[in-house]
Amino acid sequence: MWFEGAVANAVGIVAGGIVGLALKRFIPENAGKASELGLGVCTLLLGIKMGLEAQNLVLLILSVSVGGAVGTAWGVEKRLERWAKSVQARFLRSGGDRFSYAFVNSSILFCTGAMAIVGSIQAGAAGDNSVLYAKTTIDGLFAITFAAVYGAGVLLSAVPVLAYEGGLAALSQQAAFLSEPSMLKELSGVGGVLLAFIGLSLSGIRKVPTGDYLPALPLAIVLKLLWP
Repeated sequence: MWFEGAVANAVGIVAGGIVGLALKRFIPENAGKASELGLGVCTLLLGIKMGLEAQNLVLLILSVSVGGAVGTAWGVEKRLERWAKSVQARFLRSGGDRFSYAFVNSSILFCTGAMAIVGSIQAGAAGDNSVLYAKTTIDGLFAITFAAVYGAGVLLSAVPVLAYEGGLAALSQQAAFLSEPSMLKELSGVGGVLLAFIGLSLSGIRKVPTGDYLPALPLAIVLKLLWP
């Protein structure tokens, strides 16, 4: 079924997060900081690699700059943080700001990668979940490390991942243009910029409210469709 890959991905993130939380007590503070820096640099490099896949530089700049302005005006990141904190207050006793930080950044990381976009479209358009199954393994391993460093907020990211991948798969059943190679490259490019923002934050170079730039993804689709 078209939704099986999205469900498997969400379950894999939760499973990896649980393992990471179990390992958290055995990781010294200095080792956690070293791991955080490593995650940041690797994410930054991955974002740059994906960003270079964009074919239309003007479209990329417009999507990110206008999308960021719109997201900031709407307060997207602050809304996500408030929702995460409300869940934390209801189900957990501790976690602080790191809970919402882990939720927002891991959600964006798991949702904006090329595998999430391509895998979801393949699942909806062709019923092929193989890419999302492969992504499940990768995300599960990443969730182990992320949860060991930042805590339980990573587990909550399974919710937007399920909604995003499931929604994109359902949409692609009716919207064939999403599976066009040129569209995928532009979406991958914008997603790469968002990953680079996360890398900057994780590595301590500069804290970027990456959630505010999420409108750049749907904006890239609209601009690509309207582009002459």
